[in-house]
Amino acid sequence: RLSRTRCFEAPPVTRSGKIGLMEKKVNRIQSTPVRIYLPATRCTLDRILITDLIATGILGVKHPERDDPQEILINLTLIRDLHQAGRSDNIADTINYSTAAKSVRAEVAATAFHTVEALAEHLARHLLENFPVEAVTVRVEKPHIVRSAAKVGVEITRTRQDFPPGT
Repeated sequence: RLSRTRCFEAPPVTRSGKIGLMEKKVNRIQSTPVRIYLPATRCTLDRILITDLIATGILGVKHPERDDPQEILINLTLIRDLHQAGRSDNIADTINYSTAAKSVRAEVAATAFHTVEALAEHLARHLLENFPVEAVTVRVEKPHIVRSAAKVGVEITRTRQDFPPGT
């Protein structure tokens, strides 16, 4: 059975079986391009979402921002294969959301970065090193910092390959 989740497009194949440049020929009459979907076992895109987590910490360049801890809005997407957790209904087969959220809040409180980019990078590394995830997306936002904007921030995605052991 094929998953409808497309990880990447495989090289298309023509009716002769050779790799083509732009499309897969379905049969001799029809030459409509088709997307190639991979089996779910080859492409894990299960996501754990933690949204609008409020953390408190020092984050900013100017002294008013660095004088007192401020609220920082964090959104996390943790990429992990969740097939076993779905079948077993056992918390040991997934990530405890509360533990991950508490860990992120503690990291924000214990650090004092100048940029949201540096905090996001730090949190991505922390999550990849301390939780069984393959990739993470971290969004860090500061509310009411820029005039006429509700929030400003960054969103980054990192994988285990971005942080080799010992770096």
